[in-house]
Amino acid sequence: MKIILSFLLLTLSACGQNNSKTFSEKHPIQIDSVENIYIKKSSIDKDSIKLNDLQKEAFIEKWNNSESVGLYNYLPEFWIILKEKDGSIRKFRTNNDKIKENNDWSFSIGDTAFINSIWKSNNLFPRPEQYDPITFINSVSRIVNSDNKTLIPCMTMLDEFPVDWVKKEHIDTLITMLDSKDSCGCFLNPLSSYIPTGFAEKGAYAAIFIKAYKDKQAVLFGLYACPKIDKELNEELINWWNRTTDE
Repeated sequence: MKIILSFLLLTLSACGQNNSKTFSEKHPIQIDSVENIYIKKSSIDKDSIKLNDLQKEAFIEKWNNSESVGLYNYLPEFWIILKEKDGSIRKFRTNNDKIKENNDWSFSIGDTAFINSIWKSNNLFPRPEQYDPITFINSVSRIVNSDNKTLIPCMTMLDEFPVDWVKKEHIDTLITMLDSKDSCGCFLNPLSSYIPTGFAEKGAYAAIFIKAYKDKQAVLFGLYACPKIDKELNEELINWWNRTTDE
């Protein structure tokens, strides 16, 4: 009887250890398998914000290096949604320095301000989704408040334009702007350490947006841009649009 009881206790102990190991298991993130990472305030919130490349790499490093701290039942402050290239989804719940994925077993990333800083930095500046090409040009035109072109303020915005940001219905209006040399603010990425002091031209922005639609590519300004009119490009775009509308 004692032998049987000892055997049962050993078996239960082994099962408990295996279950605990499974419960506390952390799956590292392979950066090459990640398509996008988003942050949002709740699991049902549709207003999510995509992390840029630097934030994505930093989050992956924080998760992969996080330390197990045991079971914690907390109300998530943020949700991190990771979409992999194969279409699979991983969901993380965070509060201060703690983060968990599949259950309540939590890990510490060692930084109570890291996740909150991502949320604040992404909400501090305008995003392309808040504009369309026409309202963007109107906005950079309105910020011109001086006849001295060296004092024109920049349009500070995250450079994360969706591929389909420019749509067919925008092109006719953009075509009419191509020759406009009205002064506009330059584009400035908040990640840039350099602040341009020049000015951009309205028609140059219009050309960039039309070309992005024509080439089926996302608008890309980089760290900063003060585009000027390119007459050859304008002629190319006008001829392309005339051919397109005649088809």
